[in-house]
Amino acid sequence: MDLLFVVDNSDSMGTYQQALSSAFPGFAQAMFDALPPGLSVHLGITTTDFDTACTEQEGTSNCQSTASADTIVMHYIKPTDFNDGGNGSQGRLFEFSGQRFFETTTDDDPAPMVTWFSGAATSAGENGCSFEMPIAAAGWAVHPANTDGPTAPNKDFLRDEGALLVVFFLTDEPDKSPESKNVYRDMLLDAKAGCGGEACIFVAGLIPPCVIDVNQKLWQFMTLFDPDPAWSSITDTGNYTDLVGTALADAVAQACASVPVG
Repeated sequence: MDLLFVVDNSDSMGTYQQALSSAFPGFAQAMFDALPPGLSVHLGITTTDFDTACTEQEGTSNCQSTASADTIVMHYIKPTDFNDGGNGSQGRLFEFSGQRFFETTTDDDPAPMVTWFSGAATSAGENGCSFEMPIAAAGWAVHPANTDGPTAPNKDFLRDEGALLVVFFLTDEPDKSPESKNVYRDMLLDAKAGCGGEACIFVAGLIPPCVIDVNQKLWQFMTLFDPDPAWSSITDTGNYTDLVGTALADAVAQACASVPVG
C-alpha cells in the first residue's frame, strides 16, 4: 500500500496540519490492525504548491477562483518545465528528517511512522503559493517526471501491480489546477495500469464543503474514482477522527482486499 497525502501548504493551513497530525496516530493503529500482517506500506506527502516564488494572494468567490485563467497558468510550473526548487512542490515528495517517504510493514510498530508523518505534515508549513493545485499535485506525484530515473525525487515510492494507492487531500480552498480533471486522473490510471487502474486507487480527504455544493473541480476529481468518496469538512477539526480514524482505516483495508493480484 502506498499512502500519498496531498497537504495544502498555503497561508492559514497550520491549524489543519496540526489537527491532521493529532488524528493520524489513531488512523495508523486502526489501519495496521485492519490490514493483513506483513503488508508493505509506503507513506509520503506532497504539497499543493507549483510556484515557490509566488507572492500573489489569490481570492475566491462562490468556491471558485477570482483569478483569470492566464494568471492561474502563470503559477502552474510543471516539473517538465523546470524544477522550482521547492521541497514538496510540483508533485515532488516532501523531504523530512532525511526521508522523502517512510517505509514500514504492518508487522512493525506504527509509532516511528506516526512520528515521521506528524513532523512532516506540520513542517510543510504555510509558505506555499495561494494558487493551490491539489489534484495536479496528486497526478504529478506519480508521473514519470517525478518517479523515473536514478535521481527522480519520488523514485521507489509508488508500486504498481498488487498495491493500493491511497490519495488523501487536506486543503481549505477550491482547486485551481488549470488542466482538465481527466488529465490528472489519467496520470494516476497510467501509474496503476499494471495493477488494474481504478481498482487500485482510493481517494479521500478533509476538504471545504463548498467544493461539493458547487461541484468544484476537486470534488469532480474525487468522484471520478468513487461516486461517494470518503470526506469530511476541513474546518471541523474537533471531528477529524471521524474520518481519519477507524472508519477510514476499515475503508482502506476493504479497498486493499479488492486489489487484483496474480
